[in-house]
Amino acid sequence: MSKKVDTKLIALTIILLMSVVVPIAFWPDKASNMINGFFNMMTTDFAWAFLLIGFACTIFVIFIIILKYGNIRLGGEDANPHYKGFTWISMIITSALAAGILIFCRVDVLCRIHSIWDRTQICGSIWDVPLGIFSIRILLAGIVSNWIYALES
Repeated sequence: MSKKVDTKLIALTIILLMSVVVPIAFWPDKASNMINGFFNMMTTDFAWAFLLIGFACTIFVIFIIILKYGNIRLGGEDANPHYKGFTWISMIITSALAAGILIFCRVDVLCRIHSIWDRTQICGSIWDVPLGIFSIRILLAGIVSNWIYALES
């Protein structure tokens, strides 16, 4: 291995990953109950903590900008930025919007397909759903929405 690779860090990462993955693989029901309980606790009991952490981070960044640390030059004395401020901000906003569109595209397809199966609960089975509704929804859920979101991005 190369001298630049930190084998201790890689070993620690693999051990921690396996300590999470192996119990989930061998005891999926217990792991699911534990994960759902943790999720419910974090989203109901500690929702205030998420808001507080976000507010504290915002205040911290504002203080860093105001204090002397906001004038620290990254890259040395002679370094120049590769992009101007407007270009850099435009790239950040565009990449965030593109990521959101790509994620929403997948979630929208899954929600539309899920709504088809909800319709089967009303009708009784997939065969009781009128074929026209089923095929139009599959078309809308798949091809059309993917192309619309691809054109937007």
